[in-house]
Amino acid sequence: LLRVMIESELAALAHFIARKGASPRLVALVPQAEELDADGVQVRPPGLQLFSLPYAEDVRQAICKQEIL
Repeated sequence: LLRVMIESELAALAHFIARKGASPRLVALVPQAEELDADGVQVRPPGLQLFSLPYAEDVRQAICKQEIL
């Protein structure tokens, strides 16, 4: 799955429940390829990163008191 996601440049959406009885969270699973330095030492391991995403009702408009140029 990880290899196909990396090659296709895809991410997955999922519901994540951290523990029994917890509310599910909407998350993105983003693939991460293994990265080695010049000596062949692993700098970044392969795997899936989990990013928590907000539901529509969690998103609010930012209130700016002055215009930013």
